[in-house]
This record gives sequence, C-alpha cells and structure tokens, in this order.
Amino acid sequence: MAEDASSGDEFDDWFIESIKLYNDLHIYELQHATQVIEWTDEKNVCVAGCEFLKKNEILQLSLPQKLYNKDSQGLCPERDFKVEHGGFSERPVYSLRHIQGTSLLVTSGPPDNSLQLWKIGAEDTDVIGLIGSIENRVMENIWSRISVSKMMSSRVLHGSRVNNIQVTDIESKMELYKLGFDGTVHVYDTSSWNAAEKEVQPLFIHKGHSFSDRGDEAEIPLVTTHTWCPWKPRTILSAATDGSFHVWDWADFHTS
Repeated sequence: MAEDASSGDEFDDWFIESIKLYNDLHIYELQHATQVIEWTDEKNVCVAGCEFLKKNEILQLSLPQKLYNKDSQGLCPERDFKVEHGGFSERPVYSLRHIQGTSLLVTSGPPDNSLQLWKIGAEDTDVIGLIGSIENRVMENIWSRISVSKMMSSRVLHGSRVNNIQVTDIESKMELYKLGFDGTVHVYDTSSWNAAEKEVQPLFIHKGHSFSDRGDEAEIPLVTTHTWCPWKPRTILSAATDGSFHVWDWADFHTS
C-alpha cells in the first residue's frame, strides 16, 4: 500500500508540473500495448498489438477533434480516439507502414521475415483484411524492418539483416533490387530507379564507422541507425555498434 501511495504521489507531482512543461499534453490509453504508430492521413493513425501466442488487433483510429482543431481548443464533440477500421493478425506486429495514396498496409513480425499485406476497408467494410504476403529471398526466423517511399508507392524495402535487404514491387510481388550492406551507410537516389535494373549503385557510401578507433583485434562495427537532419537536406546522423556517432554531409562531385 505504501508503494502504491508513493507512486500515486509521484504521478500527481508530475501531472501538476506538466502544466509548466507542455504547451499541450493529451493522455489516452490503448487496450493493448503497441510498437507501431503510423499515419494513414492527417486525421487517422494505425496501431497494432505486439503480443505472442494470441491474436493481435490492427486498428485505424481517427484522432479526437481536439487534436486537429486549429481554430479552438475549447469543447469538441469527439474527445477520444474512435476505431474506424480493424482486423486481427495471427502474429505480433513489430513494424507497420502505410502505402501512401492507397488503402494498403504492410506489416512484419515474428516468427519469420515475411511481410503481410493488408487492405483498409476490405470489400467496402470496416475491416482491415489480410490480402497476401511477401517472402524475402533469404527466409530467416528474424522479423523484417520495413521502409516505404513517398515517391514510389508500389515498392517496399525490407529485410531482417544488413546483407539481405531487398526492394519488392507490392503489386507483382517481384523482387526488384537486392541491397547488401555491411558496416557502412549507403545513400541512394531512388528517383532514378527503374524495374529493368536488378542491382543499383549507391550515390555515396559513408565508410567512416569502419575506421573507428577500436583496436586491432576488434570486429568491424555495424551501423545501428541513421537519420536525416530535418533542416539540412544533405546532412545525415549515423551511429554504430562501437559507440561511434557521425554527422556528415557528402560532397556531390557530379554537380561540382
């Protein structure tokens, strides 16, 4: 009981302090935990369950009017998220992406690296229905990471390891490109890609993490993550398993 009281007091203190810390703070509760939050348009997001040994819900939720009402922060008729569409996945959902300009979703999760294709409003209903799957060239018992392009909505980049990443056409389910990576960061210009090419060349390769000061006997570090700088279009931040953290802007010799 003492611990419950202490926990309650800490929450009350934080809640009161939050009045000073945030311009806006809205707190909601989902019925189940999720590892994914994906926008499908400016007023809707998708979430999905991530539990083993049970069916997991995939839900498209419409935002409460209060969150997107730009004119007033007063009383709004809808004050909570509303379920617009829903479905069930037989596996945990660890990654989910919406294909821009369509009603399609792509998900992945254990026990393997295949992708699942879903349609929001399947057969003109409120159901998110499973319509197919995509297999990776190299099947493994590791779930795939997924990325989609705003420019090429019919293609998805996916893979469970840096050496088995591929680009697949969603409509034909054909593998378009095989991209193998190591401890480097590859920059690609996807606007120049076409279906006739099986292998594509990167615009630039950042090899800096491979030459970090790690000692003679240490393994070559692997890149763990990277992100684009939001206000500098050509600047990238990247990190690797040895703790190295780089911020870089590559020189474009084609325009010099």
